[in-house]
Amino acid sequence: MSSTFVRRPVLNIQLSHAAWGFVALLTFAACKNKDTEETKPVVTPTAAPTPSEAPTTEIKPDEPEGPEIPARIKAEVDGKEATAGHTTVLAAAGAKASYSAPKGWVKSAASGFSIAKSADGKASFAIGKLGEGDNTSDEAGRAVGALGLTDCKWAPAEPATLSKAKLAATVADGVCKQGAAVVRVAYAAMTGDAASLAVGSWADGSDANGVFNTFRTAKKSAGKGDATGIAACCAAIRQNSMSAPLQQKGAYLAAAGACQAALSNPQGRAALAQVRAMLRGINVPASCR
Repeated sequence: MSSTFVRRPVLNIQLSHAAWGFVALLTFAACKNKDTEETKPVVTPTAAPTPSEAPTTEIKPDEPEGPEIPARIKAEVDGKEATAGHTTVLAAAGAKASYSAPKGWVKSAASGFSIAKSADGKASFAIGKLGEGDNTSDEAGRAVGALGLTDCKWAPAEPATLSKAKLAATVADGVCKQGAAVVRVAYAAMTGDAASLAVGSWADGSDANGVFNTFRTAKKSAGKGDATGIAACCAAIRQNSMSAPLQQKGAYLAAAGACQAALSNPQGRAALAQVRAMLRGINVPASCR
């Protein structure tokens, strides 16, 4: 019995296998892409950060500590002599020095200080005692208070010499308030046998030169103070004698001697009547009346 052998197309079977392989490859790639797409994280865009709002509190610069304190008194008075025209003598109880303010300044007293002020009231000068152990700053505070000044600030003190007598002093510049206005001030403190504290003040445009020239008139007071006011009279007489006409000098010198004697007289003020009598017919200083 013969058999018929049917030859199948091997090539076609091989191609079919290749095709299936290709299909499998494509299927795998598609599944791979699908898996990748499914597992890929979804990035949600976030809103841009909102800038913070500007601070609502206004930042202000620091306030200045106060007006500037010009350095002046040392240059004005150190070792310098006074010019003429100062005849208003100032001497206070317990003070061992006296000063002479410009002629025409009005004298008064307050809180233990002898005071003189210019006619317009914009410049002033005060002198008081400075006892051993007294704090200069405290006494300066009392002095400016007697002048009606407040809110004072002082620069560091410096050494200086006052008047032709070369009296050793400590001086300082400062600023104060007179009402709402700023005024300049200065003080001179002396210890020892000229112990005293003097303060001058002046507003802008006032007689600052009169204040500094008053500092330059400093002299030691006769005795240990002027509780009765006699020393002021004596100093005024001596001051007037320097500028008096020649024919009047003798009367002034005699009156100055009598005034000096009155300083140690128990009847002090009463003894001034004799001094005033000796000055009759010439100028009697206001401090002798």
